[in-house]
Amino acid sequence: MRRVKVFLLVREKKNLRATTKKISRHFSQKHEPHDVY
Repeated sequence: MRRVKVFLLVREKKNLRATTKKISRHFSQKHEPHDVY
């Protein structure tokens, strides 16, 4: 059971990282470089 929980946590972290990458890419496309503060 414990191993399964760890596996799920790792997968969740990977998913989060992927989504944050997508979001950051989306924002970078939306805003021009000089708009970043």
